[in-house]
Amino acid sequence: MRLFYLQIFLLTAVAAFAQTDCDKYQDDYTPKDLDDALNFLDCKWSDSDKETFKSKDERDAVSELHFGTGLAIRNSWGLWKGGNSLTRYFNSKGIFHPDDISSIILTSFHRQLNNKDIELENQIKYYKDYWAEARKSQKEIDNEIKIQTKTEYETFKIGDTVKIAYKINLNSGAVYAYRIQKHPDLDDEPTVL
Repeated sequence: MRLFYLQIFLLTAVAAFAQTDCDKYQDDYTPKDLDDALNFLDCKWSDSDKETFKSKDERDAVSELHFGTGLAIRNSWGLWKGGNSLTRYFNSKGIFHPDDISSIILTSFHRQLNNKDIELENQIKYYKDYWAEARKSQKEIDNEIKIQTKTEYETFKIGDTVKIAYKINLNSGAVYAYRIQKHPDLDDEPTVL
């Protein structure tokens, strides 16, 4: 009889614990880290949604959800604002862009559903390498612009007249000046942003 009561107690305790774990995920809940985010998705997604997501190729599954579920993750979990536990968790690992964070979460969830290793370090390396290459490419573009500008400047002589137009970005205060002669439509007026 004791064994029977012990079994009933254990089954009740396990059921209560499982419910409590998912009950903490209210609609306005923001996960603390990757594990918490994966538990959240596991609790909130229906079995059929998880099965559909799981059965797709990883890249297709994640990219298909980028503008739906990924957008909801970025917006409702405050990834654009930053400063919460989840963004601090990813920032501490060198991941800063909200798109990258949501992609890592979705990729990790897909792998978890398929009983694969999440390989978080490899995912992080992928995004760090991507941004390093993007910064390198931007530096090359900036250097090319400087060379072109210098070459163009050296073609002018004292007394030459150059017409310019400009745009002002009111958010950043940046001023963009360019020669009207190089603008595609000479009658076009510069736009104030």
